[in-house]
Amino acid sequence: MAKDTQKAVPLTEEQLIEKEAALKLLEEALAEDAKTFVLDKEKFDVDKSAFENEKAQFEEEKAAFETAKADLDARENALEQKSEVKSDKKVDPVAFEFEGEKYQFTASAPQHILLNGKGVSQKEIAKDDELKLQLIGGNSSLIVKK
Repeated sequence: MAKDTQKAVPLTEEQLIEKEAALKLLEEALAEDAKTFVLDKEKFDVDKSAFENEKAQFEEEKAAFETAKADLDARENALEQKSEVKSDKKVDPVAFEFEGEKYQFTASAPQHILLNGKGVSQKEIAKDDELKLQLIGGNSSLIVKK
């Protein structure tokens, strides 16, 4: 190993004063940077807290939206199934005779009609002369003459 042959040269008083002044400037700059850092950190913490609150609110609204969307999809599916069921149940209107004339329920007539406070089907009406008389005599739009 080589020995250190360089000797330390002592600094002059002027050089020491310059070094001290430079160190004080660096210390002041470091203190300013530390203050700025603390202020920036506090601002960051406030912004982070606000962000977390907004994120939580967004997650709640997102969950509510997803629930509402699922409910809407379920209702739409139910409506589609109902409309499919109704369209599948097309039944030909019932035809019948009354006093020698041929009559028929219209295609738009419901399968069950409320007469005298009771729900009666087209087939039951076709068998009962009294009910036929009420509808034909009352000039009902549910029945047409053939």
